[in-house]
Amino acid sequence: MFIQPKMKIDVNPWVFPEIPRVFRTVFYEHCTLKTIRKGDKINFNSGSIENNKKFFILLNKGVLLNYREINATNKELFTGVVLPNRVAGHNNFLNLTDNSEFLIASVDSEVMFLSVDNLKAAFLQTKDLKDCVYQYCISCLKSESEGAHIIGTKNVDQRVRLLFHSLMNAYPKDENNDTYKIPLKLTNEEIRKVIFATRKTINTLIPKWKRSNLYQLDKNSTIINKKLIIFNKFL
Repeated sequence: MFIQPKMKIDVNPWVFPEIPRVFRTVFYEHCTLKTIRKGDKINFNSGSIENNKKFFILLNKGVLLNYREINATNKELFTGVVLPNRVAGHNNFLNLTDNSEFLIASVDSEVMFLSVDNLKAAFLQTKDLKDCVYQYCISCLKSESEGAHIIGTKNVDQRVRLLFHSLMNAYPKDENNDTYKIPLKLTNEEIRKVIFATRKTINTLIPKWKRSNLYQLDKNSTIINKKLIIFNKFL
């Protein structure tokens, strides 16, 4: 039975929430630091990491995508986007992971591994830590669930706009009169796998927005015209 959460964690579709401070402190005390190269995969059930123990992953730098294999022609699914100061591993911790789920590094990334054994030992030392971890895991599940709901109820145009809105909410506001600037870049292929679209559809929609100056990429950022942003009233 889950304990009623004592603190509120903001949830956005697809984008996992920031890790609470009390949870983050345990990583700093017990973590193993590693670099994951672009395109590398982390399988929670491979047995090749942390001696086959359950673990959480805190992203320090880069971008990770929570990937799930599905049986659909020309379609794959990223169920979550892990940005810096976010954690992956909630499904693993809650015994909801199978061999179809793993992480992919969108860019070279620096991560911290924390074994569940070390985390559970910290439960005995830190007040409210256990409640905080379970609440965080539930918030990540809710993020995935809201993304799945959007996929099931919105068209591709709306899905991409709502993804941009979630990414925008994940960073401090960087805007001018007409645009928001998001300090990361996702490829068309990565966007389509998050919102569960075909290559043909996404490779038609994104170039159309680029030609209309609604969507642009610079060296390290995505620039979104405010006309593209769909806010919560559309959810």
